[in-house]
Amino acid sequence: MPETRSSVLLGRAEEARRLGRRLATVREKAGLTQLGAARALGTPQSTIAKLESGRRQLRFLEALRLAEVYGVDCREFGPDDAQRDAS
Repeated sequence: MPETRSSVLLGRAEEARRLGRRLATVREKAGLTQLGAARALGTPQSTIAKLESGRRQLRFLEALRLAEVYGVDCREFGPDDAQRDAS
């Protein structure tokens, strides 16, 4: 059965929320607040909040910069092993 436009959009929204939760987890493991991460990136704290809530899409160059600030590889932003196994 083909996916409807609304189901595709809902799927993307859920993926954005999942990515946001992962970004928050990685940031917290790095010992940073949203404000600290924002300052390191030279961006408003609201940008970090929107990324972590899934209300804003993460751009490729932002992902690279976030990974550098958090001291991780960009792959840390992807699903963890349990999420990959469930897919």
